[in-house]
Amino acid sequence: MVDLARIAQPENLMRAWLKVRRAYVHMDGLYDQGEVAVFDLELESNLRDIGSRLAAGEYRCDPLRFQPQPKKPDADGNPRMRESFLPTVRDEVAWMAVLNAIGPGLDARMPGWSYGNRLYRTVWFDGDRAPGSSRELLIGPYRHTTGHTYRRFKHSWPLFRRHLSLVARTVALRRPLREDEQEDTEKGAWLMGQSGHTRLPYFDGLGGDGEGTRLYHATFDLEDFYPRLTAANVMAGMSTSPALGDGVLRLLEGMLRFDVSHDYAGELFVFADEARRKVVPSAYDGVPTGLMVAGFLANVAMLPVDHDVDRKFIEDRDVAHFRYVDDHALLSRDFARLVDWIGWYSDRLQHHGIAAGIAAEKYEPENLGGALKGPAWSEEFEKARKACEIDGSKSITLTTRTLALVSVLAGVEPDVLADGPRTTHLDQLKYLLLANIPEAEIRGDTRASFAAGRIAMMTPGHHKVSRDLVEALRVRSRGDDTGLTGDSAEDDAARRRRDAELEGLRKSDREARQAMLVRHFELLVDAVRAHPDKPRLFQRALEYCRRTGHDGLGALAKLLSEGGSTPCHEARRRYMRALGNQLLARLMVDAAGSVGDRNMLDRQREAAQLFLANVADFGRDGFGLDDAAEFAASSRRALIASYAVAAARLVHAGRAARDRSLVAIARCLRGLALASSSASANGIAAWRAAIGATPLSWLHWGEMVSASDDRPPVWWNAALELADLSQAADRNAVRRHPGRVTPAILERIGPDLRDDDGGWLLDVERLSGLTAVQEEVRLPEGSLVDGGVSLYGWIDALRGASVHDPRLTEWTALTLVRRLLEQTIDPVQPLEVARRLHPANVRVPDAWADPEPDLIKRTWEGWKAVARDGERPTLRSEPVLDYRYSVEGASGTRLTEPLHAIGSLLWGLFRRDFALPSPWNIRGQERAVLRRLYADLESLPISSDSARFLRACLTPRGVENADPEVLSMIEQVADDTEFELRFETLADVRDELGRIVSVLESQQVTVMDHQPRQLVPVRLAEAAKAAVEEDADVAA
Repeated sequence: MVDLARIAQPENLMRAWLKVRRAYVHMDGLYDQGEVAVFDLELESNLRDIGSRLAAGEYRCDPLRFQPQPKKPDADGNPRMRESFLPTVRDEVAWMAVLNAIGPGLDARMPGWSYGNRLYRTVWFDGDRAPGSSRELLIGPYRHTTGHTYRRFKHSWPLFRRHLSLVARTVALRRPLREDEQEDTEKGAWLMGQSGHTRLPYFDGLGGDGEGTRLYHATFDLEDFYPRLTAANVMAGMSTSPALGDGVLRLLEGMLRFDVSHDYAGELFVFADEARRKVVPSAYDGVPTGLMVAGFLANVAMLPVDHDVDRKFIEDRDVAHFRYVDDHALLSRDFARLVDWIGWYSDRLQHHGIAAGIAAEKYEPENLGGALKGPAWSEEFEKARKACEIDGSKSITLTTRTLALVSVLAGVEPDVLADGPRTTHLDQLKYLLLANIPEAEIRGDTRASFAAGRIAMMTPGHHKVSRDLVEALRVRSRGDDTGLTGDSAEDDAARRRRDAELEGLRKSDREARQAMLVRHFELLVDAVRAHPDKPRLFQRALEYCRRTGHDGLGALAKLLSEGGSTPCHEARRRYMRALGNQLLARLMVDAAGSVGDRNMLDRQREAAQLFLANVADFGRDGFGLDDAAEFAASSRRALIASYAVAAARLVHAGRAARDRSLVAIARCLRGLALASSSASANGIAAWRAAIGATPLSWLHWGEMVSASDDRPPVWWNAALELADLSQAADRNAVRRHPGRVTPAILERIGPDLRDDDGGWLLDVERLSGLTAVQEEVRLPEGSLVDGGVSLYGWIDALRGASVHDPRLTEWTALTLVRRLLEQTIDPVQPLEVARRLHPANVRVPDAWADPEPDLIKRTWEGWKAVARDGERPTLRSEPVLDYRYSVEGASGTRLTEPLHAIGSLLWGLFRRDFALPSPWNIRGQERAVLRRLYADLESLPISSDSARFLRACLTPRGVENADPEVLSMIEQVADDTEFELRFETLADVRDELGRIVSVLESQQVTVMDHQPRQLVPVRLAEAAKAAVEEDADVAA
């Protein structure tokens, strides 16, 4: 039974935020980036407020901002705007939390023949199978920590189309298809249709007395599907689940009451034909397009009808019905039964109050509507019958090579392709981008968006440097031309010829690369021109400029100015210009982060710098800043703020690399920030007024877009001077770097401090020399802990130790934590463990901190006698409390708090540094930002077992694996945690540490002069997992 407490659990709310944050990253529509940044800075208080309102069943949504979006032009080519809304960030998170809790149970009740907007589940093929045997498809539990809300595209639309084709052939042949009768791209779809939540009863065959392999196929759409669904429709679907209590149902009823604000972008809702104008009421009774969970709510609203279809198929078995959102496809042996089915389905929609009836103009074939109106065996009926007739035995009947090509290309990793296959791959993408291909399988704009994204990704690494240039550079680097060292006129002339030849080769190479960039960019521009209503395509073209450094911003701005001058054209143009500014702001900040990232390839840093230089030359107004409407104002604020954020990052990167060109670009961007905000003499004040959110909020947004390292940047002190400490967001933002906290800041944020800020205040004291101002969180002085040395002091003392000192080993870290757990395990109150495990609370024995001079030179056994069998580390009786170690967990997951504390302590010991990631200093971010952890899991010299242990303690997926609900689901489906740890008690944690220690001991050796060495056992599966990490916080 799902209750309100389950929905409001802190861990569920955090998972909801990670999904929403990831969705914003990939969104191709307008939203307020400043609003997202402020929400993230106040994440702890925001999630607590949402949780309290959900727990009380009193959550009510803020007014929806009416924000129409471009849609496909009408039959006369007139641009159109679809009805859409922009909910607040808070409401998106609340709805996602509701979906996390109630979604799995409802999604499991949906039929396998419903494909669109189905919730994400792990699906994989069993790797352990006998040679020659068929692969087994394994379906795992519903997962929330991957960041995916819905199934991936390949498990939705392509699966829908392939199942349609496979069922047709199975029915036509009256037997299951053999494996050799299936295309390679169909075999996975076949397996998905045989079992689990994607099983199709149609593979068992259809009734009827059709002739041979003749079948009848028809499709239809529902009219104005989302706008015509009502709250009553959704609640009727919710009531089909017995797992939803009365409190949850009342909460949902309240959350489905939407008010609408038309001031945001309502003026964009224009129509070429005023007679067809729609009115969006201020009180909206429906499923609002734009809400991230709208697709799920629509599926819930259709549940009663879907269940009717299932029951009728069991009774009649004469029509196979498939649905992808509002697109429907039918297969039958008997045309008359197919026609009757459509009529019956239309009646069921009316019976259940679904106002979105079948669209009269959306039948395929088009004359099918006439057959429905006329008598059986009339002329219209006969024409429609012939148009619906297909040979079901032929795979080409309902599928073409287009979808197969998209699937194959999507499954290829371009970076591992050789030059020849890579060129072929690009040629195929160009074909998909612009070819005039029928849209029966996949929409043209969707196909073009996919191809454009892949081209933008592949082009930067596609250029091949000429062999002549490579050989000339090799000769020069080897010094093979050392004979040209004399001072004679002949040698001087030879050197000039050599340098001229080399420069000529370089010039030819640059020209060849530029020509390739121009060709590919022109292809993207042609695609945008062919689909001016597709924001995703415009986004891909901008991303191409960012990835390659190609100067195409002016061409894209000119492209937006093309088209007619009607109100419809102007509405679309205004929307796309605002979107262009929003995308430009994000890409600019991302590029500024890449310039200073030494992990990037040289060509990636060069492309980022070129893009920023192009932005600086593009002009202060971006794609247009003169639109005063609120929807345009949010992107204008983001663009003006991003000029300054990117400039600050470039200054930091330029000084670090001693690159004056970066500083010069930064000056240009700073000038654009001031000029675009209509700044006068009081430039900074005007800029602050123009960006809406506070400067520190926008700097935090920059970190969300592209994280920098944990060291304070050179501009941080200047940023602190801009802080508005009357704003909660800024009071949180100034906590990022404790070593730079000033007495004035500490005094101002003092009222916000709590008992569990003790660890953060200790960092302030340690790193800046300031003292705490709150008596209730006074800290122990220095590094002494009840007369012993704390872990801080112990690690500091070991910084000058030999790299072969056994105290620095993984074994020692694990042994230390295990011995601490032996004295702190409390099965009744595990939170007490979390409250005490902190570097400041651990007392290290004197024998560890200052051993006998010859102890470290002895064998492993000598050190083990001290660490394992000697005096044990102890904990303070009055501990320093630190929210970064003792996180707030889900009420149903009692191990969340101690696991996080254990993992954090062990992580610091492995790194020999207890400095936590700088975002963790902002309350609420200790669970949301884990980039540094994932980087360390790949780089730290620790065993696979230890890496797996850290994942179980610190990653969102590790916490999810300990969730009782997930554990219960794993018992009913395939277990997707084969290489992961799951703990039920603290004793399990202690025992696992002991097991890892034993494995390490079996790999310990002593070399010359009795020096200890540790072999590090690595499991290949764990190494592969680190390489393909898919957790949401990695991508964000």
